[in-house]
Amino acid sequence: MRKQNKKTGAKKKITHALLCGDYGQIFGSEKQCMKYYAVWKDIFPLLFESASIVNKYPIIEYESTFDLVNILMKKHDDLDKK
Repeated sequence: MRKQNKKTGAKKKITHALLCGDYGQIFGSEKQCMKYYAVWKDIFPLLFESASIVNKYPIIEYESTFDLVNILMKKHDDLDKK
């Protein structure tokens, strides 16, 4: 599961994605993605109607969304004010 790099040490393989609809996505290990999901589902209940774990999903953009948590906070705050 890990690759060794002499300069930077062990690296985790990217094996999973946490897709947050139109807001963006992050990529990482299963453990990383599940950690974020476990926290964000409770912190941002107004943003996501449902969640599902799938083995295959068509991904168009293969880069993590920069500053995704701040995007989610802003969108959730906007909905919370309504």
